[in-house]
Amino acid sequence: MSDVPSVSTVDSTLFEAMFVRTLTPTGAFAEELRQTGFDLAQMQPKYPAPIWRRCVEVARRHTYPELPKEEGMRQLGRDFMKGYYGTLLGKVVSAAMPLIGLERTLNRLERMWKGSSSVVKVGTKVKSIRLVEGDHDIDCRIEGIGPWG
Repeated sequence: MSDVPSVSTVDSTLFEAMFVRTLTPTGAFAEELRQTGFDLAQMQPKYPAPIWRRCVEVARRHTYPELPKEEGMRQLGRDFMKGYYGTLLGKVVSAAMPLIGLERTLNRLERMWKGSSSVVKVGTKVKSIRLVEGDHDIDCRIEGIGPWG
C-alpha cells in the first residue's frame, strides 16, 4: 500500500464550462488563475480538486466583487450551469435528463465527471444518445473517440 494520500480530481469539462464558455478570463484574472494552477491556453484532462476550488474563488472575486461571498458564489453557479450546457458532456446531460429524470441524471453525472479519461475537444459531435439498462443509464457515440457511457 502507498502512503501517498489520493487526491480527488475534477474533469476539465468543469473548467471548460466556467472559463471557456462562461467567463473568458483575461489580464489579471487569467494570470491569477495561472498562479492557482489553471492555464486556459494549456488545459489538462483533469485537475486536483483543490485547484478547482481555488479557481472558483478567484472567479468569484473577479466576477462579482461587489456581492457578499455567498451571493457571489450563488450567481457564479448560475453562470456556470449556462456554460456547462454548452459543453459536450452538458449536451449529453441535457438530452438525457428529460428521458431518465433528474435523480438518475445527477447520479450518472457524478460518475461521468470522475470517470472521463479522454480529452474531448470543444465542438465534438455526439451521436446516438440512448438510454440503456445496467450499471449506467446513457450511452452515446463521440466522434473521434467511439462509444462512451
